[in-house]
Amino acid sequence: MYHDSRYGTIDLSSIGSNSGTPTFKDMSSIPANNFVWSYNPCYKFSEHSCQNVSGCQSKIFYMKI
Repeated sequence: MYHDSRYGTIDLSSIGSNSGTPTFKDMSSIPANNFVWSYNPCYKFSEHSCQNVSGCQSKIFYMKI
């Protein structure tokens, strides 16, 4: 929760997931680059090299076929 004297209280916990996986997973950056973002407001998650975080940036690796 965030308390602001002008806007009141903002509570993002209702959109967060407490299952250990992020609500927003591998979202592309704008403008697009070689990274994706995962975000989970108010609850920790782990993926790739990120452990117990609320936000994670990961590099995309492409495989040549």
